[in-house]
Amino acid sequence: ARLGKYGVKPTDMQLFQAKQKAMAIIEGNNADSYKLLPKYCIMLLNTNPGSLAKIQFETGLGSQILSVKRIFVGLDAMKKEFLAGCLPFIGFDGCYLKGPYGGVLLSAVGLDRRMGYFLLLLRLLRVRTKKVGCSSLGCYQICLMDFQKIDLGLL
Repeated sequence: ARLGKYGVKPTDMQLFQAKQKAMAIIEGNNADSYKLLPKYCIMLLNTNPGSLAKIQFETGLGSQILSVKRIFVGLDAMKKEFLAGCLPFIGFDGCYLKGPYGGVLLSAVGLDRRMGYFLLLLRLLRVRTKKVGCSSLGCYQICLMDFQKIDLGLL
């Protein structure tokens, strides 16, 4: 921009790389956030007795670095409140996650007495192909089975 008046003439690539470094400092990066997931699950279990927070890892091909394959979070208070006071309705939604890790974030919601959404559970799945994802009935069945296991005390 106005760097020329200071005798500095960066290339477009240098400007791009400087912006990437600045954004990483300001926002952090995905790898650091994913490293915190196990601590987050432990914190959830310690502060919310009866809740479920399951995390499964995988290693990449030729790599010994662990990455998150799937995570499931279901809070006991949400289950109890749903069973005690919500309408008998469960809706599922999901979205593809952008970025270097990708995956599908699935959620199950209920309706409270005022017709407001009531979050029941979250599940993150890493998928290798777009053929399996939010629009796939299979992912919703997995989510529903997890909810049923919670209700039966199996998960």
